[in-house]
Amino acid sequence: MDKAHDTAMLLYAILFVAPEPLSIHDMRNRLNVPGNVFDEGLHRLREIIEHNSPLNLQEINDKIVFTTRPEYGEIIKAVTGLKKTRLSEQALHVLTYIAYNQPVFKSAIDGLRGADSESTLETLRNYGLITAIGTAKTLGSPIAYRTTEKFLQVFQLKSLSDLPIVEL
Repeated sequence: MDKAHDTAMLLYAILFVAPEPLSIHDMRNRLNVPGNVFDEGLHRLREIIEHNSPLNLQEINDKIVFTTRPEYGEIIKAVTGLKKTRLSEQALHVLTYIAYNQPVFKSAIDGLRGADSESTLETLRNYGLITAIGTAKTLGSPIAYRTTEKFLQVFQLKSLSDLPIVEL
């Protein structure tokens, strides 16, 4: 019996049904297989997905998730009726500012834009791209925001350190 292959197939099944990225560390600890067998199983799964699947195995921080390959996007939308969501230019600017400067207070975003950003922040929260992480203990208790794992997933980043370097 090939335990690495069995582990690869088990990981495939788990990731296939998982609605969110799963921690590699947690899966390694919860599956009753030696660490080297888990690592070999994960390696084999990556090879299977890379060469024989319409899926990608995306790593986000210490988590992994299946995503579909971009070249299948149009046909998936046509068959399922899913619509591609586009962010406004304002939302992209705010999201970029948060991604590169997090944590960021709403007041800093308002000051940068010269306008109230509440509706833009609400849109980004509703899409799950940012989250409020608390308030400052100052007058008005401004809210601080950061990006989420969904942000990393959507923009196909493993971690924030994979953000492109911006030269001004």
